[in-house]
Amino acid sequence: VISFPLMYRSARGAFEQVNPDVLSAGRTLGMSEWNIFWKVQMPIAWPGVISGAVLAFARGLGEFGATAMIAGNIRGKTRTLPLAVYSAVASGKMDDAGQYVVILVGISFIVVVCMNQFFNPFIKLWLGSDYCFSQKTVLIISIMFLLPGLNNVINIYKDSCGLFWETRYRALATAIVNLVVSIVLVKKIGLEGVFIGTIVAYLTT
Repeated sequence: VISFPLMYRSARGAFEQVNPDVLSAGRTLGMSEWNIFWKVQMPIAWPGVISGAVLAFARGLGEFGATAMIAGNIRGKTRTLPLAVYSAVASGKMDDAGQYVVILVGISFIVVVCMNQFFNPFIKLWLGSDYCFSQKTVLIISIMFLLPGLNNVINIYKDSCGLFWETRYRALATAIVNLVVSIVLVKKIGLEGVFIGTIVAYLTT
């Protein structure tokens, strides 16, 4: 539920960018609406759909609070990887928690690889080739999306240990470091400085 808007916005943008003339040409050739969707519209919009799916999956993978509140933490039914990490740490099974963390990190890296492959094709389909980023910028953006996923693992461990008071100023420190570093770097290297500022904030706080 929480990550669905990411999928919806990305997929909708991709479908809206499909040239209506191409769809009309399919109708004049006698194709049904079903065939037009699967053989014409979907292949063109595919990069945007994949990008949305990857983003939604990455966001949903690290979800903790909403899953625990709505679905519960029932082993074998509603328990997700973040909830499994929480349960393992809370019960003192650190080896099991470590295995779950390795799985989460591995999936996060796979998501980064997928983003590298489909980011620019989606931008090209949505806005045009003039708005595509360099490969270096795409890599920086991918790392920027990777870090929050890895950060979720830390947050799960912190929550399971009850370390709320000790980290009460962390969000404020992250915001300050992000703002200061982004302002300094954006003047020197441009847009990439904003992304690097976010990365530095996650790594230092």
